[in-house]
Amino acid sequence: MTRRRPLLITAILAAFLVGAAFFMRLGRGPLPLSPSPYLRDVVEPITIVEALSFDDGGSKGVRFRDARGEVRDFCLVSFALDFDDPPRPPELVFGHFYPALGTVAPGGPDERALLGLLQRWAATDPQGVELVLRYDRLERGELSWETFRDGLPDEAFAQVDVVSVLRTLQRRN
Repeated sequence: MTRRRPLLITAILAAFLVGAAFFMRLGRGPLPLSPSPYLRDVVEPITIVEALSFDDGGSKGVRFRDARGEVRDFCLVSFALDFDDPPRPPELVFGHFYPALGTVAPGGPDERALLGLLQRWAATDPQGVELVLRYDRLERGELSWETFRDGLPDEAFAQVDVVSVLRTLQRRN
């Protein structure tokens, strides 16, 4: 009986690892940067340089700098003012800070690589950590939008838009 137990545990562990690998490859959730042609050369950690919300219904442009000093842009383009029925989901565009055409496949490897990059940024940047915690409280109804912003330094307001993009990508991945 005792000889079978380690074999059983090993078999269960192996099945779990194979299932996890399959889920990460074909399933949902963040991916490493390597599958993304636009992000594969990014060296972490990243720093948020600038982020803006646009008056077109909620598009958000983000500019970040990687550890080598390379600056990259992306935009999550909203179509809230198009009045489509049903409404079009926001589209991700790499290489543009302002809303533009040329989308990345929703849930595809580029989007999931960006999701992973933003999750790692939010988990390691002190302001990112604080903003994620505030968003959690906001979504649970413990904060209003006005109290969400209380005490935030001016430079944190750009990062609020980045965490908003992160939340959007998390919801659809």
